[in-house]
Amino acid sequence: MQSIFRSIYRIPDIKVGFTLYNQEEDQFTASEPFSQYMTSFIVQGQSHKEAHTLLCSSSYNCLVKKKEYFAISDVSEFVASDPENMLGNYFQQQGIKSFILSPVVKNGQLLGVLELLSLRTKELNSINANKLEVVMPFLTDTMERLLVELQNEVQAVIQEKYTAIHSSV
Repeated sequence: MQSIFRSIYRIPDIKVGFTLYNQEEDQFTASEPFSQYMTSFIVQGQSHKEAHTLLCSSSYNCLVKKKEYFAISDVSEFVASDPENMLGNYFQQQGIKSFILSPVVKNGQLLGVLELLSLRTKELNSINANKLEVVMPFLTDTMERLLVELQNEVQAVIQEKYTAIHSSV
């Protein structure tokens, strides 16, 4: 996945991540089937975090409410304007200088967030975020397929382990 985005953006050391969004609990989750393919940078090494506490109001509004990308070309300016911002501070501590967070949406439902991170200021911005429009349909289909596979695995485990408990099941 990183090689695809490195060629699209022509940034040799771009970091790419993905985080699932749980709509019922309003949480970002680093889920097992996805974490083997892509790291989740926004949950900051934890298994899950509440979306409204992790994101500032403008990024929450863009990603979760409007389902639009959120791009910051200079993380240090972003943190200076909102010193309490958890995500901005975490990215700044990790040496991230610019980033794009793009919602992965299928049938109007937010499945997760694609994360593009750069170690250089102004390398990722709202202008070059438009390049994602070409890739997002393929990424959305892939993420939906992985979610369906996960649901099928859960159903198989339930059927295998728990249907023999009671004859009516």
